[in-house]
Amino acid sequence: MMKRESSDMNSMRPKIGKIWFVVGFGTGLILLTLFFAPIFEFYYSSNSKTTATTPIQSSNQSLDSYYPVTKVTVQKGTSNYTYYMYLATSISQQERGYMNVTSFGDCRGNSPCLGMLFYFQNYTALCFWMENTYMPMKQIWANNTGSVTYVYNATPFSTNTICAYGRMVLETPLSLNITPGDRVIANVS
Repeated sequence: MMKRESSDMNSMRPKIGKIWFVVGFGTGLILLTLFFAPIFEFYYSSNSKTTATTPIQSSNQSLDSYYPVTKVTVQKGTSNYTYYMYLATSISQQERGYMNVTSFGDCRGNSPCLGMLFYFQNYTALCFWMENTYMPMKQIWANNTGSVTYVYNATPFSTNTICAYGRMVLETPLSLNITPGDRVIANVS
C-alpha cells in the first residue's frame, strides 16, 4: 500500500485555468446583463401599462361619469375645512387618476371641488407618478387614522415614482395648504 503524504502539493494546488474561466464567464454574464437590461426594461415597461394609459376625455363630464364624489374634511389644528373630491377606489380608477385630463373637475357641481382621493383597503407603501398627467399637483399621503404623513409637489409628465406609506392619497392643486400632521377625514363607504 502506498503512503499518501498530507503535504502533496499537486492535489492541493488550485487549478488556475479553471478559476480564470469561471471569473471570465461570470464577468461576461454581468456585462451582457448590463447591456441588455435597459432594452428588456423598456420593452416590458412599455407593454405592461395597458389600463393606465387608456385616455379619457379632457372634460369634467368624463370625470363625473367615471368617478363618484365624496365629502372630505381636512383638520388643521382646531379648524375644519370641508371639500368635495372624486373618489378612486377600484384598480382601474386608481391607475387612471388624472391622466389625460386638463382640469381638476367640478365634482358634479359640488363646491369646492378639491381634487381626487385614492382610497386603499390597507395601510401599505403607495407609489405614484405623473405619466400623461398635464397638471402640477400636490400628492398627500395619510395613514389609517387620516393623519397626513407625507406631502409631495408633483411635476407634470414625470415618470419618477414617489412612494410613501399610507391608506389614502389625495391629489390636489398645489395651492392647497396641507402639511404633515394635519388630518383627513374621508366619507368612504
